[in-house]
Amino acid sequence: MGKKLTSIFLILLIVVSSCINVNAENSNTLELNLANEYLLSKGYPQMVISVLPEEEIIQLANALEVDPVNNSLSWNVMVVDNLEEIQTVVNLDDSELIQCGLTIEEIQKCRNQIEKTKNCSDGDLQKTYNMTKDEINVLRKALEKNSEFKRKAIIKKATISGSITSSEMIYTQAKYSTSSTNPSYTIAINYEWLKPYYWDVFDDVIVAGWGGNLNHVNNSSKSEYYNISGLAPFFSYTTYYTSSIWNSVETPNKGVTYSSPQSRMNGILTTRMRSGHVNFRIYQTSFQGYDTNIVSQYAHKVVAIGGGSISITGPSITFGTAYDTGTQISHTIRY
Repeated sequence: MGKKLTSIFLILLIVVSSCINVNAENSNTLELNLANEYLLSKGYPQMVISVLPEEEIIQLANALEVDPVNNSLSWNVMVVDNLEEIQTVVNLDDSELIQCGLTIEEIQKCRNQIEKTKNCSDGDLQKTYNMTKDEINVLRKALEKNSEFKRKAIIKKATISGSITSSEMIYTQAKYSTSSTNPSYTIAINYEWLKPYYWDVFDDVIVAGWGGNLNHVNNSSKSEYYNISGLAPFFSYTTYYTSSIWNSVETPNKGVTYSSPQSRMNGILTTRMRSGHVNFRIYQTSFQGYDTNIVSQYAHKVVAIGGGSISITGPSITFGTAYDTGTQISHTIRY
């Protein structure tokens, strides 16, 4: 009898626990849906909301409802022209590419990728990648040496190269006020590449800068890598591979530079970074009664001889010519 009662009790416990878990999941889903609808009503596009982690969607909606002045989210779309990068490989010789930071093995891999694309028939390009004849002509032109080649001058003028060969990334910066008695702000940066970029041999960076001599502490960071497939520059993401944290170097009381590899090797497969975040706090012990800005910017490293400099001067960031960059996002903070 005692064993039967024990068994019945365990069954009831499991049923009750399952009901609690289901109710909790339903409650979380409802809260997330309500938060999503609230952000849509405030003018944020769904593609931007989708970049945020679920917990931050809820956090942002709650923060905006309570205090839309000291809590806010801004975003932009960064575009990288992969066809221009292929042009660079085609038109520079090995010694020049080595000066740009590539190894002989990396150069040969790039040239092999380009050769495969050259050997792809017009019919395959039309069928597999939905390219028009005009787009194929632009691609063919980029795959041949050009005596008048100037980086950042040729393909960017060809508007039809846009969606077929470019990679877009959605980048967001949120500001959350975390104290009413002293300057304290959490800065949450999220990003997602919608299509893989071409280069995989450098580090990309996220740089933030601020005024007011505020202190800085890292909260968390992550970069997620996915396997890719397809011909260059028509790569597409496939399956998740791994994740890692962003390395950080602080410029005391002025800014911080985060860096992460563009790729992680997965056996014979190559990966690309797809999404991730950095999250940090800036603060002081008391208010002085002034306003300043917190700015941040994503920079994608590309092939260039020199031009790899990064400078942070208070709420101002400058990059050398070796980076493709999105526009800076800026938020006003009180300190």
